Amino acid sequence: MFLGNSYINNKSKIKGGTAKIFALWEYWVLSFFIFKEVKMSKLEASLILYIILFIIIFLIDYLFIKRKYLKILNGKSKKKKRVKELTEIVYLIGKFKLEKDKLPINKILIISSLINAFIISLVSVIVMLININVTLQLIIGFILLISLIYSLYEILGMYLVKKGYGK
Repeated sequence: MFLGNSYINNKSKIKGGTAKIFALWEYWVLSFFIFKEVKMSKLEASLILYIILFIIIFLIDYLFIKRKYLKILNGKSKKKKRVKELTEIVYLIGKFKLEKDKLPINKILIISSLINAFIISLVSVIVMLININVTLQLIIGFILLISLIYSLYEILGMYLVKKGYGK
């Protein structure tokens, strides 16, 4: 029997697949803090999940994807590949008419990794907290994802224009 199944089965209001995942997460977090006799609410458990997801996603995005791009761009990579532009930078340059030569690429990569980690972890936690069927969870998650991507990258683009990186 899978660890936490009895805990999930005892919760009568659990509907949907992601709600079961969140209930399992809640069980693991609560069982971790049992030794300290700390009572944790669903909000606190979801905040811990958000922080852990944020850190993991940021590290994966920046260390494995963005740094690889920087190594190729700076010529420090042993493999001589054609430089493939990152979608975030192409979008910002095209939408806000930024000069690529002036842009602080390293800072933009860190900021875009932070934005991506924020978006993915926030949408994941919000969708897990909603106790409705999976189809509606996917629709709500998709709407949140698209709206957050558009709004946060618009804010980043306006900030870069304000700093003087525009043409």
